[in-house]
This record gives sequence, structure tokens and C-alpha cells, in this order.
Amino acid sequence: MYLGIGELSRKTGIKVVTIRYYERMGAMPEPRRSSGGHRLYIRDDIRRLEFLKKGRELGFSLKDLAGMLSMLDQNQIDCPASRSTASELLDGVRERLEHLKRTEILLEQAVKSCLGNTSNSCAVIEAISDR
Repeated sequence: MYLGIGELSRKTGIKVVTIRYYERMGAMPEPRRSSGGHRLYIRDDIRRLEFLKKGRELGFSLKDLAGMLSMLDQNQIDCPASRSTASELLDGVRERLEHLKRTEILLEQAVKSCLGNTSNSCAVIEAISDR
């Protein structure tokens, strides 16, 4: 049984334009076409799109995900390569978390120090301008 692109979009929660983009970028195979030229998808395409969706939510690049899907398609999994990619991503997540924690502390201190009146000084503005 084939699905049209609209139905595939509804089932996966991925916009039609994104599905077409994934096809252009090689992350999705070129679908079969109806006699009228409409794209026709199979159930495996749902799983593939769900893989892409979850991977993007985790922060993987489309290029990395397409590579992983290619490994799956060829039944030649390179676990060390996938692990290395995930490790680099994890390092980046940890760096962003550290930055966010420092930002939280700075903003918390500025908000606590701000008297909320109209004067010539403001702790929030000073925190931003490094005065």
C-alpha cells in the first residue's frame, strides 16, 4: 500500500516541504511516482522519517543522519563512527549547558541586584555592558 506525501506528512508530523528537502539532500530515497507523477511512499519511509526526526531533535546533522541511514541500507553498521559523531555532539551539548549555567547565574545576580527604580545605574544594563 502506498502513501501520498500529505498522508506521510500527517503520519510523521514532518512538513511536506521538509520531506522534499530530505529527498533532495539524499536522506530519503527518490519515491516511486504514480502515473500522474505524484510521489508514492511505503511504510518503511515512515520509519526512515521518524529516524530523521528524532535524530534532528537530538541535534545530529542531516549529513550525519543520512550517513547512518546509508549504513543501515547497506547493512554495514560502523558503530565506532556513529559513536564518534555522537560523542562530538555530546561535547557540544555539555559546552552549551555550561554556558547556559553561567548565563543563568549572571542574570540571577543582575535581577537580584536591580532595585527596579529609575536612577543612573541598573544592574541588568551593567551586567550586559560589563561595567
